[in-house]
Amino acid sequence: MKTVEDIAIETAGAAAEALLERQFRAPGLHSLPESLQACTFEHYLAAGRHAIISLQSVLNRLGDTCPRSGVICPATLRAARNAVARWGDRVLQACARERRERAYEQAFANRAIRRQVADADGAKGPRITAAEAFLPADIHLSEAEHRARIAAWT
Repeated sequence: MKTVEDIAIETAGAAAEALLERQFRAPGLHSLPESLQACTFEHYLAAGRHAIISLQSVLNRLGDTCPRSGVICPATLRAARNAVARWGDRVLQACARERRERAYEQAFANRAIRRQVADADGAKGPRITAAEAFLPADIHLSEAEHRARIAAWT
């Protein structure tokens, strides 16, 4: 006889598999170089195709060419592989920095986003901590640097 715990475990497993299929494999994130997969996937869960556009912007700035379409296409995969081969971990850092900078830009322009960038006390909000999770600690903004970034709208 099944227990509630058995059903919960089965449901959680099915939910995780569905999430991976719809949000990781279907958009092609699994085809990216492994070093970019987790950061892009986490960003994709929060921002959808804008995460891919952000990645494509970084790849273009790093010297390759791919369309900023929000779709993982052969040109995006080629550019990602070339960038990782040439720049290594710095590609991941560039993606995380891009995400952090975009969060500040959006918060400056849109009051509704500000609570995601800074909490009620002015500390780093979830959009900043999520981006910085993929950066080495020495590249994180200090609390003072963060507060200086948000000073104009707090």
